[in-house]
Amino acid sequence: MKSNNLQEGEFYKDVDFNLTKLESSDFENCNFRNCNFNSCNLKAFRFTDCEFFECDMSNVQIDKTSFRNVTFIGCKLIGIYFDQCNSIGLSFSFTHCNLSYSSFINLTIKKTIFKDCILHDVDFSNADISNSVFGNCDLTHSQFHFTNLELCNFSSAINFSIDPSKNKMKGAKFSQDNLSGLLNSFGIVITTD
Repeated sequence: MKSNNLQEGEFYKDVDFNLTKLESSDFENCNFRNCNFNSCNLKAFRFTDCEFFECDMSNVQIDKTSFRNVTFIGCKLIGIYFDQCNSIGLSFSFTHCNLSYSSFINLTIKKTIFKDCILHDVDFSNADISNSVFGNCDLTHSQFHFTNLELCNFSSAINFSIDPSKNKMKGAKFSQDNLSGLLNSFGIVITTD
């Protein structure tokens, strides 16, 4: 159901939404460039086919917020609880983003693209992220517990620690250079000599 104040095809550039309140909570095909949403309340907002480019969205409140086919490029998304989003139709991709200290617990986000992202201390516990790609991503201290990682591509990811005995991993891809990330939980020491 669409709201009466739907914003469609709008372009927002260099807007600080801490100073300028969003007049709508329903956005389709909108483009946000270099905007500041830091700590804004976006509760129950709907974003469909939108793009966020070089925006600061750290610590935004997104309880029951909908993200459907949303692209984030070069954004700061630190400390976001994506697990509080509306999970119906949830789909997004991230390129050159910092998602550190965020949470995807219990979400089904299959085929999600994470490319050239910083993902420090991100919690993917109990999530289904099968068929997702972590291209050139830094996963330092990120949590994977009972996560569906089937057919995921980690071949260029770094600094991850994944316990194969506690996650679904069939068909997941890794490179010879990063296999040590699958052995950390076993206390195995790998030497190069």
